[in-house]
Amino acid sequence: MLLVNVPIGLLVLALAPKFVDESPRRPGRLDVGGALTSVLGLVAVTFGLVRTAEHGWSDPTALTALVSGVVLVVAFVLIEARVKAPIMPLRLFADRARAGAFAALLLIPMVTMSMQFLIIQFLQEVLGHDALRAGLAFLPMAAGMLVTAQNAPKLIGRIGGRSTALAGTVILGGGIGWLVPLAADTAYLTGVAGPMLLVGAGMGLVVVPFNIAIMSTVDPAESGVAAGVLQTALLAGASLGIAILSTVYAAGLGDHPSADAIANSMGNAFTISLAIVALAFLIILFTMKGRRTSGLGGW
Repeated sequence: MLLVNVPIGLLVLALAPKFVDESPRRPGRLDVGGALTSVLGLVAVTFGLVRTAEHGWSDPTALTALVSGVVLVVAFVLIEARVKAPIMPLRLFADRARAGAFAALLLIPMVTMSMQFLIIQFLQEVLGHDALRAGLAFLPMAAGMLVTAQNAPKLIGRIGGRSTALAGTVILGGGIGWLVPLAADTAYLTGVAGPMLLVGAGMGLVVVPFNIAIMSTVDPAESGVAAGVLQTALLAGASLGIAILSTVYAAGLGDHPSADAIANSMGNAFTISLAIVALAFLIILFTMKGRRTSGLGGW
């Protein structure tokens, strides 16, 4: 099924040189140490978290992976502070608003991607949807994100980026909070479609201002690396979120999970998700500037 992406990717690869101007090339050296420690560190932490879902927190392999991952991440930060051409220049985090945007972009995907993973389980294991029907059930989420993402730039120009991001976080939190009391007899239309609509709408209002806050405040020479760190934050947040919240979910299932156990375990995971959304809200509130300007980068 995923092979459908291959021809699309090849088409983009063929057409990109005709429509996208190549950025000026700059001399530099590959940050091998940073690349290895960052990748291995994230893989080790993610593996350790996922393994705890099956073997518990006392599992030696899981603990070894987690400790090794943390050590590698610390080593990565130390390397980035010393090398001449780091893959993640620490100066990107010198600006408080930009650092807050990076942090929020790590936290928000932890919630949204985990929600999608969990809801798929609910739709198929509890409501009995097949794969196609379960996929179509996510249309409200896509619709909500499409509408708000298209209108987010206008809203940012009127009320500012911070207010837009705060509003999106509240809407997102409302959708996650709606899912906390999920039960085995919850109907799709009344208990799943509505929350997904709110989560999608919140995502559209949150991601756009964060992208603007990051990309509009960096030096043009560092726009490429800033975009790379932005995408890494999104993907790392998604991976860590699924690893952490699937562990919380799995902890309450037992050997032969019933529909009630599945729903209750998801409620526990969504409660943790709501706390993560609250943390993202506080980061936005206290790190991003509240002034209004006419430009899209105004916070």
